[in-house]
Amino acid sequence: MRRTPLLEAIIPLAGHIRRSRAAISFIEVTIVILIIGLLAAVSVPRFAEAARITQLQAASQTLAEHARYLQATAINEGRSISLVFDADRDRYYSTDADMPEQPGRPLEVRLASQYDATFQLSANFDSTATVTFDFEGVPRVGSKPLGRGEAILASGKHRFAVGIETGTGRVSVTRLAAQSDSIVSSETPSEASGESL
Repeated sequence: MRRTPLLEAIIPLAGHIRRSRAAISFIEVTIVILIIGLLAAVSVPRFAEAARITQLQAASQTLAEHARYLQATAINEGRSISLVFDADRDRYYSTDADMPEQPGRPLEVRLASQYDATFQLSANFDSTATVTFDFEGVPRVGSKPLGRGEAILASGKHRFAVGIETGTGRVSVTRLAAQSDSIVSSETPSEASGESL
């Protein structure tokens, strides 16, 4: 093939077009990677917070299940069983009953080791941190029937209340309105505002 002046002019131009197209592709890829990185930077903290809320809800549901289990055990065995809340160590336990899934091991749940170190626990059962289910399953504080009681599990501004009703001992879990700070008072029971679960 014989090269003509026109062909001589086109050949270098074609190579230049290929090089510039490759550079545009590299720039496009770089921009796409930057956009993906920005989206990940924004969404990962939200995903982590959503996971923590889900874990906090699971811990609250487990506490409610354990309270129901202790109430049923008190009725079935015809004896009193206490549930103790230790806010200083963010744990709850009962020396009167075993773990439902591990017979022979006393019931104890440490929130930091079993769930998340940021979880905080507080409880108020008529100004004490212990509730006892009698042989009929009625919640009591000392020798008196429980007037009002709940445990609050919190992480940051997110809180769930596990309430035990007077008389019946019905256990419920409620998601409370978000708090502006992360300190949860163990002196004041939650208001009725919240979403029951």
